[in-house]
Amino acid sequence: MIKEISRDIIPEATKVIRESFMTVAKEFGFTQQNAPRFTAFAMTETRLDYQLEHEKRQMYGFFSDGEYPKLIGCYSLLVSDNGECEMNNLCVLPEFRHLGIGTELLEDCLKRAEKAGSIKMNIGIVEENIVLRKWYEDKGFVHTNTVKFDFFPFTCGYMEKVFRKTAAQSASSSSVLDTAQGTAQGAAQPAEQPVRSTSQNVDIIKNDISDKSKEENKMNETTVTFRIDAETKAKAEMLFSMLGLDMETALQIFLKRSVAEKGLPFSMNMMKGEPAAGANIPGAKPDTVAEKVQNMFNDGMKQAKDFFDNITK
Repeated sequence: MIKEISRDIIPEATKVIRESFMTVAKEFGFTQQNAPRFTAFAMTETRLDYQLEHEKRQMYGFFSDGEYPKLIGCYSLLVSDNGECEMNNLCVLPEFRHLGIGTELLEDCLKRAEKAGSIKMNIGIVEENIVLRKWYEDKGFVHTNTVKFDFFPFTCGYMEKVFRKTAAQSASSSSVLDTAQGTAQGAAQPAEQPVRSTSQNVDIIKNDISDKSKEENKMNETTVTFRIDAETKAKAEMLFSMLGLDMETALQIFLKRSVAEKGLPFSMNMMKGEPAAGANIPGAKPDTVAEKVQNMFNDGMKQAKDFFDNITK
């Protein structure tokens, strides 16, 4: 049976994820040395707990029947405000594979995503794993992109599944509209008001205060939109995901730390004695400046990665 994974099951879930992904590591030759950030080696109880408690990822597991249910497989689901969602860590222990459990977990995840209002699900896979890609394609996923990271000995493949609005959802929308219209029409009719107790009135006042507080918080929030190339976005999302963060959380951390430190939370300075990027360098070849700028960028990205590593430990 499938049920929600609570915080007390995190240790068992971490073990299941690492053991399940280890078979992939062995098949494709991934090791702690050449792929330390691969799920089989990188997943920890701390990271999984962070994803559950702070990122608010939904986590569900397939448990065996009996007096002492055993966790056999699981998945996590992150629903975003933009109508998209992301599924991670879908896995089944090796000894329980080929029994339809993986399909059952995937279908459960898809249903929960649609119910949450998602219009598209995104996933990432090991591109070289042709069998897994074919499995997802048979489930309606479409391959969209590939990205090669320096810290992985494999290529990351990206797939997505777009949800279609079902007849039931259309009927539900129509029902909501009819209800709203009926409410509007009924508003003109005088209604008999029930007599409330003092405790009920106090609860109503508390709820009103809470709602007003939430509205004030929303009024203080703002939306930041920026454009960036697709490859950098994909690499950043993969990096933050392995750090237990989503893009929004990572950017919030970066901005708040920048404000607190009154500057970038990591150094972007050149080494002493280095001329400014783009300055005239006597006798330098045209590509020398470009190389220096690229080296600065790479160094800054490394320090940024180290910064996020430190705050998520």
